Amino acid sequence: MLVEHVLNDRLSDIAEKEPNPKASPNPVQEKIVDKDEARVDILLVEDDDADAYIILEALKNIPKVKSVVRAIDGVEALEIVDARNFVPHLALVDLSMPRKNGFALLAELKARIQVDFPSVVLTSSHAEMDVFRAGKNGAWKYITKKDKIHMMTQSLRRIVKKI
Repeated sequence: MLVEHVLNDRLSDIAEKEPNPKASPNPVQEKIVDKDEARVDILLVEDDDADAYIILEALKNIPKVKSVVRAIDGVEALEIVDARNFVPHLALVDLSMPRKNGFALLAELKARIQVDFPSVVLTSSHAEMDVFRAGKNGAWKYITKKDKIHMMTQSLRRIVKKI
C-alpha cells in the first residue's frame, strides 16, 4: 500500500506552477508553452544500485519524464545543483546515504535561494519520526519504496503528474 504523506502545503503551490525558464539556461525549457505538454527533469539521489534500477525503470514508464540524473549521495546532489548544468523540476531523495544523508540534503536544498523545485522523499522507512523530520527539513511528499517496477511506476506517476 502506498504510504504518502503531504508534508508541506506551501510546496504544493510550487509543484503546480510552470517551470521558470529564467532559472535555467536550458533552451528546451524556454520552448515549453503548455503545462500539460511539459516534460519533467528529475534529480534522483539514491546510493543503492538495486533501488536505483527499479526507480529508473519505473520512471522510463512515465512519458512526462524527460530526463533523470542520478547522484549517489547528498554531497554529489548538491554539486549537481550548485553547478547549474542540470536544473531539475523534481528531486527524489533517499534518506539513508553515505557522506550526506537525505535529511541533511533536504535542509540544505531548502536553504538555497536558487532551488526552485520540490523534493520528494523516496525511502524504505515507514517510521513516523522520519516522516516528521523529512517534512521539517523541506520534503514536499514522503513515499515508501516499492520492490516491483509497476508499483513504483504507479507511485511516481502520481508525483510527476503534479509537477
